[in-house]
Amino acid sequence: MRNKSKRDEKQEFLDEIISSKRVPSRFELMQMYRMEKDKDSCIRWSLAKALVNRYTPESEAMLRRMACDKDGLVRIEAIDSLCIGREEATLPLLRRKMRQADDYLERGYAVLSYFDVWLNRYGYRRESMSRYLKSVEGLYTQEEHLWVLAMYERNRYFAGEKEALQKLKAILLDKGINDYYVLRAVISVMEEMMNVFNKDKIKEILKEFLDREPAGLQGVKAEAEKVLESEAIVGVLFLDNKNTGLSQLLESIGNFRMDDMQILFASAGLMPGAEIESEVVELMKQREGVDLREEQHPKPVMNAHWYDFIVPVGIKICEEDYSFQRIIHMFENTDETMLDMVSAEQMVGKVADYIWDTYSKYLGK
Repeated sequence: MRNKSKRDEKQEFLDEIISSKRVPSRFELMQMYRMEKDKDSCIRWSLAKALVNRYTPESEAMLRRMACDKDGLVRIEAIDSLCIGREEATLPLLRRKMRQADDYLERGYAVLSYFDVWLNRYGYRRESMSRYLKSVEGLYTQEEHLWVLAMYERNRYFAGEKEALQKLKAILLDKGINDYYVLRAVISVMEEMMNVFNKDKIKEILKEFLDREPAGLQGVKAEAEKVLESEAIVGVLFLDNKNTGLSQLLESIGNFRMDDMQILFASAGLMPGAEIESEVVELMKQREGVDLREEQHPKPVMNAHWYDFIVPVGIKICEEDYSFQRIIHMFENTDETMLDMVSAEQMVGKVADYIWDTYSKYLGK
């Protein structure tokens, strides 16, 4: 049996990070950074895909460079992974891609990541979204490819332009459009947009699409049927200052112990620390047998449009800063350094009970 080549070792290292979706350690990130100029485009593609698992300024800068790689697939993957970005320099790069890239996939993924970077940098507020819409208005009106336009409509919907759903419906129900990739993209976008408050409206559109009986598009029909059978997930974000202690514990308990509750928990910090506190790591290792540092890491609010509810922990927040979400004012005076497992479980339970009691009519299929 021959020894593994260095190339195989690098590929297996990256594949493990990608498939497990775990957070690479800082030492592993240093190893990854040395692969940017690898001669093998498959290694560079895998690197771009793996870098999304943990944000650092170095990763964002590297992804900007890789977005200009000579290989088209590497460029697309790097553009997609720039969704974790938050630096000003990333926005003009993505705008150039949105305007100039010949490949519609490059333009489309640039559209998606531009929105995410804008959110990460400027927040998910009415005023911020108004500026976002103005910043892309010209590019949006000039775009002609339906796949890319579906990505614009996704962003416009999250930015408050609810008529964007009708634009997506028009594409889906147009009998003259039988492009598998376009229709599948629209269904995928609708699935991402779907929450407990709009699920009935989106599912009604998908039922109309199935009634259209698109010929030769069994794969697309299967995708629509899968969304119709799915439940909308409630997104809850625990927000504190550092995201190194209690908020991490609440996220972990929620997702390990309440994964059958139709609620997905996350956490973030206004000023994130460097690493999760060792006491939190040890608590979860004893309780669940997992190394939390491979699952999570301290981070600011990212992809804020995923969350239906914000739960401030030990902090007070301005509701105008989170105008698209509902704020649950339960734990604003709680000490975020309090690391008691029983109390944390009770806090998660209170949040879940509040959501089910207050919004029960929206929950379920």
